[in-house]
Amino acid sequence: MLAAAALTVAAIGAATAAHAISSEPSAATVSTSGHEGAYVARLSATASHGRNVIQISRSAGRPSLGKHNNLLTAAQRQAAARKKSLATAADDAEVYAGELNRAERKAERKAARKAERKAERKAERKAERKAARQEDRQAERKAERQAADDTMTSAPPPSAAPPVAASGWVLPVSGYSISTWFGEAGPYWSSGYHTGVDFAAPYGTPVVASTNATVVQTGWDGAYGYQIRIQIENGDQIWYNHLSSIEVTVGQTVSTGTPIGRVGNTGNSYGSHLHLEYRLASNLASAVDPAPYFSAQGIWF
Repeated sequence: MLAAAALTVAAIGAATAAHAISSEPSAATVSTSGHEGAYVARLSATASHGRNVIQISRSAGRPSLGKHNNLLTAAQRQAAARKKSLATAADDAEVYAGELNRAERKAERKAARKAERKAERKAERKAERKAARQEDRQAERKAERQAADDTMTSAPPPSAAPPVAASGWVLPVSGYSISTWFGEAGPYWSSGYHTGVDFAAPYGTPVVASTNATVVQTGWDGAYGYQIRIQIENGDQIWYNHLSSIEVTVGQTVSTGTPIGRVGNTGNSYGSHLHLEYRLASNLASAVDPAPYFSAQGIWF
């Protein structure tokens, strides 16, 4: 009986407590002394009025989770937004770096092509200048040879034969004036100085063998133009240069005063003249002053 009554009282009390919580919140009293988060049972004056029941109420001291959950959700959203912003910034930086790299490579290729074209144009201009100089020199040499060939067929101008000295030597040309002596310095000669004596004379004036000799070389010799070399008995050689014509052949024996060619302006020459050189048998590679060797034979220039 007591157990059944207790169960009846408990059921009635639970129903009454539920009604009291929903309709009369002021009737419940919160106890916070060492019972937070627990159920507290006490007698409610309103609920127990006229009946002997016990009201069951939930402690008001239990912490609320709703506000905390809202704060976590906001922080998560902010973190996600920051993560997304950082990812976007990283993507933008990567795109910009790629564009910058492509721009640098494009600029490098452009600079390389520009430098290559500049080098090609420079090489072309250099080649053109070189070709033009070669053409000019070839044209000059051709004109000189043509002039020499024309002179070979023309009649020689009248000229008195140079007098013969007692030694049997003679001046190489008559009607002349000395325009340049041996040893004069200047930029016109590759050695830095003049290697012979220049006899300025009219174009086509006869040139003769200065003494008995043998012709050892004839023909074109670069800066010397048309040239004749004769070798005398002691092995020394006399060179006649810048001639307009050649009238002897290699191996031919000539005597004093024999015409061998004519005054010209061929090779490295600036005006009609005979360039006379004297070379010793002991050193045919270098020229010496002809004047002492001619004067020793009674011939003065």
